Amino acid sequence: MAEAERLDASVAVTREAALAVGRLAGDTRDATGAAHKAAAAALVRVSDACVSAPSPTSSSSASASASSSSSTGAKQAAAPGADDPAAMRALLRAAVALLASPFSAARRDAAAALGNWAVVPALQRLIVDSGALPPLVAIIASADFDVQCNAVGCITNLATLDANKSKIAHSGALIPLTKLATSSDLSVQVRSPHFQSTLAPKLHQPFFFSCAQRNATGALLNMTHTAENRIQLVDANAVPVLVQLLDSPDYDIQYYCTTSLSNIAVDFENRRLLQISEPNIVPSLIRLMDSPSLKVQCQATLALRNLASDDFFQLEIVKHGGLIPLNHLLQSRIPQIITAAVACIRNISIHAENETVIVESGFLPHLLELACVDNEEIQCHALSTIRNLSSLDENKTRIVEAGVVERIGELLRLQNGVLGDAVRSEMTACLASLAML
Repeated sequence: MAEAERLDASVAVTREAALAVGRLAGDTRDATGAAHKAAAAALVRVSDACVSAPSPTSSSSASASASSSSSTGAKQAAAPGADDPAAMRALLRAAVALLASPFSAARRDAAAALGNWAVVPALQRLIVDSGALPPLVAIIASADFDVQCNAVGCITNLATLDANKSKIAHSGALIPLTKLATSSDLSVQVRSPHFQSTLAPKLHQPFFFSCAQRNATGALLNMTHTAENRIQLVDANAVPVLVQLLDSPDYDIQYYCTTSLSNIAVDFENRRLLQISEPNIVPSLIRLMDSPSLKVQCQATLALRNLASDDFFQLEIVKHGGLIPLNHLLQSRIPQIITAAVACIRNISIHAENETVIVESGFLPHLLELACVDNEEIQCHALSTIRNLSSLDENKTRIVEAGVVERIGELLRLQNGVLGDAVRSEMTACLASLAML
């Protein structure tokens, strides 16, 4: 195994390294797995050396980390293989071949290396074109936890590229991803005395999460960005799983599921499905508006906003006590949360049966304050809500008594350019509605 020993120091994308890894990966006489394990470990080292800082997770996509004997997880690219693209392609082919190795450690490290490279935009399409999806999907359906975690993480990262989403949806990955997301067998509880005595008391949630489960929900999130893929997710029965996992104690899983459901609720047909089949979705999302995690708060509110595009959910949110947390979130200091909350109450206020209860719940002072903030989107939603509430004569009186007319008049008298056209239009429409008292 001299060649394997020489690879111990290999961290570069070179033709020599690619050839050596390829020879080891293709060794069919490897009864002990030494060659496959050495090749896979070398791939992990090369992929680690090709990437640098941790990759951030955006508000609408998920990225995943991998576990291996030496992997440091998902990272941002440093142009791997730019000097020798042929060597890079050869390394990818070797990694794909090792996904079918009979040795678990080799499969694990090969999936970890591909997961690291999969955060690199220039390599995401190349990995899929190298034939990685079929063996990755096969691994997801296997019973090997460590390998599953890395395979799901790789698919999660590959799914951040729009060009890959349809291929992943048609690869057969969605059904095993959905099963993996809800599998209680994968949950990991830390029971060590050190954890129980020092770390557990500091946690606000039970330590029950799993790498594979988190990566699986992240992958499902990344597949919700197009209408076609959302149809595939619904067909894979992912919606009940996502709703069920709103009760997960893990904040990342909560975030991925709330964001996924928010995207799914964009479509009219999906809102009808949720209305018929998921009676717990509204209470669960309302509960998450009080989550200690700010990003979960925001995404739960956005999901309710999208659901509230339909009159059924406009009533359901009020029925299940959603006004109290919404009123609280309107007073947040975080613009994204305020925007989500005021957009949600705007949609809820469209329903005539909600107008009086919204006014009686004390929303007017906060809406009036938001109508004057330096944020055009928030202003428009607040003014539109006030206009919706003013359709009842009894509410018109309360709105006028709250000083809305005077405040809007002051703002309209400001010099041109201070108010955007959309805000000015909403103010004019609001005054016109109040004038019909």
